[in-house]
Amino acid sequence: MTPEIKEKLLGLINEKAYNPLKKEELALIFDIHSCEMPMFNNFLEELQDEGYLIVSKKGRVMAPSAMGYFVGKFISHRKGFGFVESDEEFTQDLFIGSDDINGAMNGDRVMAEIVKPAEEGRRAEGAIVKVLKRENEFPTGLNTGKYCVAIPHTDSDYVNRSQIEFVSLKEPVYFKNMANNDEKIPVTLVFMIAMSAPHEQAETLTKLMEMFSDQVLMKELDECDNIETFKNILQRKNIK
Repeated sequence: MTPEIKEKLLGLINEKAYNPLKKEELALIFDIHSCEMPMFNNFLEELQDEGYLIVSKKGRVMAPSAMGYFVGKFISHRKGFGFVESDEEFTQDLFIGSDDINGAMNGDRVMAEIVKPAEEGRRAEGAIVKVLKRENEFPTGLNTGKYCVAIPHTDSDYVNRSQIEFVSLKEPVYFKNMANNDEKIPVTLVFMIAMSAPHEQAETLTKLMEMFSDQVLMKELDECDNIETFKNILQRKNIK
């Protein structure tokens, strides 16, 4: 399907006056012949996977916003919470608490549901229900001050047992800064995180971020040379 059809289709389903139509009805509007229906169905499925539209249980095509969903780019904060930047212009970002990130990473394209409408002076609050597209080159470097760290991690879908691996490097390795993809920082402390449940990953990242702000503990980590000392440092921050 052409970019022109995509633009017109998305424009149609996002109109306020749009009455949700079935795939076959949309095919008539866009002059899709019967021999082209398999291609058109694949086209709609791709748009659904990318979060541009939703097909209801009754087979009607509509915009995610019509179902109460909020789609956009997730921006994480070092303190554990984040925001979803809407695809729609002039729409305020959606606040996502640390318990509602559901494994999303900075830069991911996500779908969230609004759990608390916006009030005067306050953003709407939501919970991420689905990661639509993972940012391929997610930078994991973090400049915490004197010590730079990296926190590479993977989706919980690929993890059998939760664990954290820690590496203290003799010589720094340069990682891209998660706060600025164009900047590389000299990392000496690496935390490799593998959590079997999305909520575990969000909780662990939040606790690690808190630990990174404690320069006394960071000095201890930098000097750490055995597993028992490392475990003791994590336990002091209630990281399991």
